[in-house]
Parts: sequence; C-alpha cells; structure tokens
Amino acid sequence: MTDGTVSSKRERMEKLKAIIRDLHAGKDPSDLRIRFADLIRGVDGSEISRMEQQLIEEGMPAEDIKRLCDVHVQVFRESLDEQTRPDAPPGHPVHTFRAENAALGEVAERLKCALEDLGSPADAAAFGKRKGEVRDLTETLAAVERHYLRKENQLFPLLERYGVTGPTQVMWAIHDDVRRLLKEFGGALDAGDLEGVSGKGAELAQTMIEIIYKEENIPSGSRRRSPRPRGRRRLPVPSPFGGSPSTPVPSRPSR
Repeated sequence: MTDGTVSSKRERMEKLKAIIRDLHAGKDPSDLRIRFADLIRGVDGSEISRMEQQLIEEGMPAEDIKRLCDVHVQVFRESLDEQTRPDAPPGHPVHTFRAENAALGEVAERLKCALEDLGSPADAAAFGKRKGEVRDLTETLAAVERHYLRKENQLFPLLERYGVTGPTQVMWAIHDDVRRLLKEFGGALDAGDLEGVSGKGAELAQTMIEIIYKEENIPSGSRRRSPRPRGRRRLPVPSPFGGSPSTPVPSRPSR
C-alpha cells in the first residue's frame, strides 16, 4: 500500500469520525449525507467498524456508540447496500450465523406485520384474533438467546483476541436491549396490555431487524490487541434452530 493510499484512508477515517461526532451532537442526518456525498462511495463496512473502535479508544462511551448505531447505519445504508459480501461455505460458523440471522429476520418481519395489522391504537378485537400468532412468533424469537450466547462466547472472544473490542461492546449492549425488550413484550402479552404489546413489540421487531442488518453488512476489521472483557464465560452453546457452530441450519426456524 502506497503512502498516498494510507494518507487517503486516514483522511477518510477522520471525516467519517467527524460525521459520527456530529450525529452524537444532534445534527440532522440529512444534512450530514450531503457532506459526504462523494466520500460515501468509498466507504465499506470494515471502515465503519474501525471507526467505532477508534471512537471508543478515544473516549466515546460504547453506550453512546450503541445509541447512534441506527442513525449511522441509516446514513451509510446506500453505500452498504451496494457492497458484495463474501460467502462462507456451508458448515462454517459464519455461514451458520448468517442462516440464523435470515431465519430470525423473517420472524421479526412477520411479527412487525402482525402488530401493524392490529391498527393504531391497537384494536382489542383484532388482538384477540391474532394473539396466538403473536405469542408463537415471540416464542420463536426468544430462541435468539442461544444465538447471542454463541456469538458472545465463541465469536466475540476471537475478535477481541485481535483487538476488536469496540464493535463487540456495542453489539453486546444491543443484545442486552433485545433481551430486555423480549421480557417487557412478554409481560405486556401476559397482561393483555394492548399499548405495551403494540409499542414494545414494534420496538423489539425493529431492533432485531436493524441489528441483523448491521451484523450482515458491517464486519469487525480492527487488528489491535486488547484484553477481553472480564466476567464473560466462554461456553459451548447449540444453534437455536437445530444446527451447531459447525453445521448448517434451515432457512427458517422450526416451531
């Protein structure tokens, strides 16, 4: 790599980091899109991952990066959608993770549609007819816990071994958000709380859809060594959809 290429990448990284800082400061994402209209064509997912890593290393809390995830993925979405992702062969753990993501994303979309059909505000009669379907979809989505545990105990430590700590901190925090939303949504279902079902359910579905998009399009690419977080045990966890880290899974989850 030439000095000019290195300099160009560093300059682009600084510009990308400046955009995220401005998002953090509350500036309008639409205005920020204009600032990097020419820059965006050269942005790939690994640069966003390295940007997150550098911002955390420079003192921005991982929690703040997490809150900005949806916004900065929205800003970069056009560029990300144009990229070609490398394929992993069947049996490779990444292939399994992606197959599980596809299955979970399908169920999250079905839950989102079912909740939208309840109306706004949610109609009690419509909820009564679809409550069983909504509960079944929610129970299927709850299998995401095993998917998350496998990533947290198997994938994240491997990334952290190579110094990729920023993106894993952000993703772990989003996993915890999904866990919280699943619990709150389940409580609303049990209580027959229409407002809670509609609000928490929509938030749960959208959060899961967005985290899947981020996982599929923004790889972790930093290569600096740092210690793995304390208090996290590495345990073998089976696939939530009948597979294992070394075997493919079906295209959608079984009931």
